[in-house]
Amino acid sequence: MHSHPLLALILWMALGFSGLSHADAPSTEFFAIETSKLTKLAPTDAALDSLSRTQLAEVSVAHGWYSGGLAMNFDTATFRMDARFSASAHVPTGDPTSIGYHISASNDQKTWSLLSVQGSAKKLGKQFITENWRTQPVTVVLRFLDLKK
Repeated sequence: MHSHPLLALILWMALGFSGLSHADAPSTEFFAIETSKLTKLAPTDAALDSLSRTQLAEVSVAHGWYSGGLAMNFDTATFRMDARFSASAHVPTGDPTSIGYHISASNDQKTWSLLSVQGSAKKLGKQFITENWRTQPVTVVLRFLDLKK
């Protein structure tokens, strides 16, 4: 699992331009990160809570956002991703206690070569994170994304 600068630029552009048309929608930003990289950045849960979205994005294998549809699909000739979720990180009636996820990413069109994970993320501080995250090979972090900023 490697980070690709072109991939980061494409996702940044998709995230940035997509946000322009949905400025009032409550959205959830997600990050799928190799746990070994995340534990270096966040040796404690408090440290994890203080990481910026930029820090998380820099070490993510897959990164994006979703709103009311609870899914994100992205497909180009060099990268594809399919991410599906059971809830948003923030809803007007109150935050859920956990969010189910299934995220797959690939740099080829035939297999999910980079990542294919599913599980549940529980509320921890200001975000949701994979249950027992320190024991999993890949950790998913979900955060409320205020597109009004």
